[in-house]
Amino acid sequence: MKTWKYSQGFTFSELLLALGAVMFCCTLFSIMVQWVIQSTLSQKDLLQDQMAVLQLRLDIAQCDTWSIQDGQLAAKQEKENVYYAYHNGRLVKRPGYEIFMQGIEEAAFFKKGEKLYIRWKRADQTWQAKLAD
Repeated sequence: MKTWKYSQGFTFSELLLALGAVMFCCTLFSIMVQWVIQSTLSQKDLLQDQMAVLQLRLDIAQCDTWSIQDGQLAAKQEKENVYYAYHNGRLVKRPGYEIFMQGIEEAAFFKKGEKLYIRWKRADQTWQAKLAD
């Protein structure tokens, strides 16, 4: 039989200290997760806008040519003329009615140098993003 007489083990105070440290780390982790979830839910429009900008960048990268007319973007995509414009609180692609952003107050495309940008307004805050070089 084995005897535990000469084995090295943890004392009760060391065990309690380790348990306290783990509990403290778990508390901090749960607070951090709660903060991330709260900030994500409070900015759901921001996530929608980021996805819309990424999708616009992919669409415009596939265009052969593009030009801006009265804040609208006209582009030639695979021998088809497409238009990106603000309509009824939405940024849409035509022909058809593919919605990129909704719940916005205004949106317009503009050119700065040789770069293409979009500017949109949501809840009295104006945003802009670069779409193409």
